[in-house]
Amino acid sequence: MQGYCVKCKATREMKDVTYTQASNGRTMAKGTCPVCGTKMNKFLSKDEAAGKTPTKAAAPAKATPAKSGGSSSGTKAPKKK
Repeated sequence: MQGYCVKCKATREMKDVTYTQASNGRTMAKGTCPVCGTKMNKFLSKDEAAGKTPTKAAAPAKATPAKSGGSSSGTKAPKKK
């Protein structure tokens, strides 16, 4: 399976390819670059994904809450006059 390595900036044959399903339902191939070892991903078209069974579902990305500069309890104390 060919994929693009962003570190080498070249199209290379992925090694240790596994097929997973993304959180949006699309099938993707995951592997490593044989030259530098960087992780590589490639979303597959419906034609490429036909017959390839995903090994596991990829975990959805977690949204990190924005930190506020307030108190740690999450509520603000009333202002004193």
